[in-house]
Formats: sequence, structure tokens, C-alpha cells
Amino acid sequence: MKQLFYLIALCCLLSSTPAMACVMCDDNNTEQTGRRQRGGRQQMDPAKMAEARVKQMTKKYGLSSEQQTKLKALFEECSKNRPTRGNRQGRMTKEQRDSVRTVMNKQREKFDASIKEILTEEQYAKYTADQKVRAEEMQKRMQERKQKGKKEN
Repeated sequence: MKQLFYLIALCCLLSSTPAMACVMCDDNNTEQTGRRQRGGRQQMDPAKMAEARVKQMTKKYGLSSEQQTKLKALFEECSKNRPTRGNRQGRMTKEQRDSVRTVMNKQREKFDASIKEILTEEQYAKYTADQKVRAEEMQKRMQERKQKGKKEN
């Protein structure tokens, strides 16, 4: 009887060890790469995000090293000033949404003006064209989600 008990205890111990190791690795990985967001995605820190965006824009628009430095500083500044959602409970009222939208539009206009100062005319033209395409794709995805939501109800 003792042998059976020890055998079961040993099996439980051996089977739980790999699972515990996975959980511990996942926690360590989360701390190293950034905060965990909703849906299991991870958020990079602002410096890494700025670096990635500058690298992407350099590849796409052929930025000089001076432009890269200025853009990185701009992206880091904007990420620090970006409002967070915080621990909101429930939905926002129409007035709250309107005020947030107004603030975001002002920030976007300021950001676009700064980008325009940094990029050349040709680079800025490509950038605005890409932004327009991106906005259209986002609108399309939003419409598809709305249609999908209506079908489910």
C-alpha cells in the first residue's frame, strides 16, 4: 500500500514539473518583453516601438540618419503623451467620447505637422498616401465587424 502511495505521489510530482516550468518560463518571458495586454498580446516599451517604427520608415521612405534621430525622439515623446485607457468601468458617455476624440485629433494634427517638418516633400507625399490607404483598410475592417455583429444578432 505504501509503495502504491509513493508511486502515485511520484507520478504526480513528475507530471506537474514540466507544467510548472512552462508557467514559470511564461512569466519570466512576459516580464522581459513587456506588459501583457488583453488577448494575450504583449506591448513593447516605447523605446523599442519607436526604434521599430523608425526602422520600418527608413526602409520604406529612405530616411537619412538625422531624420531617423528626429523621428525616434518624436515617436518616444508621443508615446509618453498618449492617454491610456486606465481601469475604465463600463462604456463612455457621448460627451466623454467627444472630448477624447477632440484631444486625439489635436494630437494627431500636431504629430502630422512634426512629421511634415522632418520628412522631405516626396517622403511626406508617400507617407500621407500610405496613411490614407491604411485608414481605408481600417474602415473596411470596421464595416466587416459591424456586418458580422448584425448577422450574429
